[in-house]
Amino acid sequence: MPQVDSADAVHAFKADLEALGLRVEAGERRDRGGHDLRGWSKTRCIEDGADSLIIRRTTHAPPRDVNAGYERFTWATICREVSTFAAIVASTAWSSRQTSLPHPIRA
Repeated sequence: MPQVDSADAVHAFKADLEALGLRVEAGERRDRGGHDLRGWSKTRCIEDGADSLIIRRTTHAPPRDVNAGYERFTWATICREVSTFAAIVASTAWSSRQTSLPHPIRA
């Protein structure tokens, strides 16, 4: 797969937000971007029951403390925690039946 230009990714992300009926503006001084998506998805996973320590490892390197060196999560564990995200569970249920995104999407 070829590398995606970051500007193209931001434009596609905003177009997807708009197509889904979600807010594109983030505030007076900035627009939505990749960090918003990261923050939103991490928060949703945790609110849907995922372990925040494990979810943190999906977006960040281990912290630089001695304890973090002993925490080595398997892919099965990481996938289990990410799969608690209700939108993933819901999308899996309808993806075999539909070709477009359902509306509205919980944000």
